[in-house]
Amino acid sequence: RLPGDAPMDSRLAEECEFVREVPMSTAAPFGRRLQRQQRMVTAVITGRPSSVSAIFSKRFARIVRDIAVQWQPDITQIEHDALGYCLPPLEGVDTSAVLVCHEPGLGAARDLVSVTRGRRRFAHRVDAAAWRRYWKRTLPHADAVVTFTGTDAEALSESVRTTPVVQIPLGIELPPEPSNPIGSSPPT
Repeated sequence: RLPGDAPMDSRLAEECEFVREVPMSTAAPFGRRLQRQQRMVTAVITGRPSSVSAIFSKRFARIVRDIAVQWQPDITQIEHDALGYCLPPLEGVDTSAVLVCHEPGLGAARDLVSVTRGRRRFAHRVDAAAWRRYWKRTLPHADAVVTFTGTDAEALSESVRTTPVVQIPLGIELPPEPSNPIGSSPPT
């Protein structure tokens, strides 16, 4: 949880076996812009995409492992590929690890490469390469990866052939045209 964020909804917490909130650090002593630039540069060295570096925490990964050891769940579900760094610490723990990838980071990085120019385009190319390295290092530690579209499943399968990637389609029918972002009259 970020400083200043509200705690978990108490009604939801009551339904859970247990809840452990982990505070996130937001320190940016030299400013957010410089911090983003630093993450892009270090992606080459660490193999961590910038969005992973923004939330990366050895402490959080250790807490995930400690909870899995203590609670002994049959399945540990990690949400979002940016948290894939929590998969390797689960090695040796008697749990099946499933990563749910809502929107693969590599796809977003590729999209940004296609709409930017100059240094920004180069930075997004570096980020895309970091995503590929990151996936190769983290996804083999999952017992399965879940996506919601065939395109996402294909992108992940291309990068990591040793981990089963399963598409679970959305449970609703998508309209042929996207909704109008400014709305329409009458409201529907």
